[in-house]
Parts: sequence; structure tokens; C-alpha cells
Amino acid sequence: MDNNFSHAFTNRALLLQEQFICDWISDIEKLIEQKTSFGILNASISKQFKLDKALTDFKNAYPLHLEENGFNLICFTAGSNGRFKAIVRSYESWVNSFKIQQEIIQYPSNTKSLIVGDCSHSLHFFGLLESLYRNVEPIVLASFSTKKFFAACNKELPQLLYITPVHLGLLLRHFNAFDVAPVLSIRYLVVGGATINSSTLKKVQLMFPNATIHEFFGATETSYISIKTPNCPLGSVGKICPGVTVRIMDSEHKLVPVGNVGNIWVKSNQLFRRTVMGEDATLCDDNGFIHIGDMGYVDKNNHLYYVGRNNHQVTIAGKNILLTPIEKCIQNHLQTPEVAVISVTDALKENRLSILTSLTLTKEHQRALLLEVRKEFGALATPKTIVSIPSWPLLASGKTNRTFLQKLVSP
Repeated sequence: MDNNFSHAFTNRALLLQEQFICDWISDIEKLIEQKTSFGILNASISKQFKLDKALTDFKNAYPLHLEENGFNLICFTAGSNGRFKAIVRSYESWVNSFKIQQEIIQYPSNTKSLIVGDCSHSLHFFGLLESLYRNVEPIVLASFSTKKFFAACNKELPQLLYITPVHLGLLLRHFNAFDVAPVLSIRYLVVGGATINSSTLKKVQLMFPNATIHEFFGATETSYISIKTPNCPLGSVGKICPGVTVRIMDSEHKLVPVGNVGNIWVKSNQLFRRTVMGEDATLCDDNGFIHIGDMGYVDKNNHLYYVGRNNHQVTIAGKNILLTPIEKCIQNHLQTPEVAVISVTDALKENRLSILTSLTLTKEHQRALLLEVRKEFGALATPKTIVSIPSWPLLASGKTNRTFLQKLVSP
């Protein structure tokens, strides 16, 4: 990147190409010092995002016009359908998230970070900026492989790991298959993108015996809502973070009793400003709360429980069925995060559910699994077929590529 930085980028954000990120750490530090708004995008996002390259002299960095004044960060995120969104958040809101993380996890400011994943995506971008906020240059494994990961751990001795559950699953498979030595340097795990079942957590703990595992729940639009520490109830996604207010509301925007499932509405000093690319389905109320489609409930001790998204459900025989709880049940039974429940429309225009997993199951194992699902959710919610996908498809963010899986089972 050119070093002729200026403040001429008022109401503009620089978008930096992911493939040059390792060479640009010092330049990113300059952008932060000069309070120049910026974001990081990869090749896939570039194709979706129409950029006006003629407005900048920086090589491989392009400007995005913003309506917001001040120092902002442009964060890209993709759901499991692979469609990207670009979110604008003030730098101050990010700093508020950094402070919450440090308050809860309590690690030294010079802790060395390892980031597993493409820095154009929200979790990894967060890890990059959080590390630089502490004046620590992180180790970035944008191109993930299990061998690269263990080699980096042995060489660099990182202490803080940012990672998704699917990447953890791949590491576990390699760890067990090749009898790899445990990673002793890792002291803190920050896991986001999905929940991890308790049996997998125990195996992760064997791989990182000195680590405390922290799972966070939140979204790009909200950042931290809750963080799960080892002493939190197993079924929860953690205790609601300091400075975060959660209201569980029904479809008429009325509070539901404690312990009842409803829509999760959030208010904090970490909220986004707006979406500048992609579909924005966020709802806002007059009291500063936002709702991004998550459903769940809160117990009397302020622990949050997530039950799914209101767009991750299907109607079968007139009954609405949430797919996330079914997936969690299957993940617990199979002890792998590489599971998806996909809805397929048959010739009669009826929705039928199919289980996709990276595991190859015997007929006996399949019957036991379907029986487990039937006992917990009933016959209507029990998938009709089980499909093995040995090479599990991932997005650059480390999330499961549901669009790819949908195409595999659709007629």
C-alpha cells in the first residue's frame, strides 16, 4: 500500500484486499492512528461488491462512500447461505467489545494471538483489530490447513486463539488421527460462529490442556451479547455481558415471562450503525433495541439460551419446526459439528428434512440417530434421509456452506 496517507477520506472507507493482509499490518496500524475508516474484503466479496477503483491512488485498496462521519470499521459477514453483507460500526463500538472481552477473559495485554480464518469475515477481523488495539501483531492463518495450524503453534507459541467450531472439528480429527502432541501454549480460546456440544468441548480441552474455552454469542450487528465460560449451564450460550440489555419479546413486541421462548432484542454500546451491502433484515424499536432474527430465552440467573433463528425453520403439515435444536441434538449424538438439517421440497410440494453429515453411518447407527430425534422432537420433525458428505464444505469464514449442501440434496 502507498504510504501517502491523508485525511481526504472523510465520509469514505478504504477496502483492503485480504490476500495482502500479512504485508499490511503496519499500514493498518497507520489507518487506526489516523482514524481512517476501513474494512477488509476477499475475492468472493469483491465479485459481489461493485467498487469504484478510480477514486484512490492506493494499490489494491478501494474506497467506499459512507454517510457516517467519524472513524468507522466496515465488517463483512456471510451467513451459511454464502451471501455477503457489509456492516458499518464505529471504532468506539469495537473498543467497547474489546474491553468486555478483556474484562471477562482477563488475559495480559501482551498476549499473542492466533487467528484461524479469512480476515475479511467478522470473527477474524475482530481478532485482528483486538490484537492491534493491544499493540500485539497477531499470527493470521487466512489459508487454513491442520498442518499449518500445528506448525504455527509449535513455532510461534500463541496464547490466545480465535477460531470457529468447524475449524476446531477439523483440528480434532487431525489431532486424533496423527497422534499430534497437545498444544501447551494456548491459554485462551475465543470460539464463535456456532455452539459446541459438551463432548466435543472435552476433546478440545485435551488438545489444548492449558486453555480456558470461551464461546461467545452475538452477531456482526450486535457484537457480544453473551459469553459462555466453563461455569455456565451446559445448554446456555453464556451469561449476558456487562452493559448489554436483553429483552425476550413475543411477535407483538410484548415481554414474555422468564424462561419462555421469544425473539431476542438487544441494546448495548456495541451495536452497528447500518448495513451498506446485502440484505438487512434487522428490526429496531423506539427504545434503542434491535432484533436480527434470533430466538431464545433467559433464565432467572441472566443466562441466555439460543433456540434458533426465525428464518431457520420450515413448515411441515402445518406445523412450524425450528431446525437449529434438531441439529444440536444430532451434533451431540454424533459428537461432530459437521451436521446440517436441510429442507427439501418433494414432488407433492411438501417439505421433507434430510440430515447431512461428514460421518459415514451404518444402518444401525442411522436407526439409533433417527430414534433419538423422534423421541425428542416427534415424527414430523424427524428427517427422512441421512446423507454422508465426507468432504465437508466450508465458507472462508469457517461456517458450513449450506447453499452447497442444499444443491446436493435438491431434486
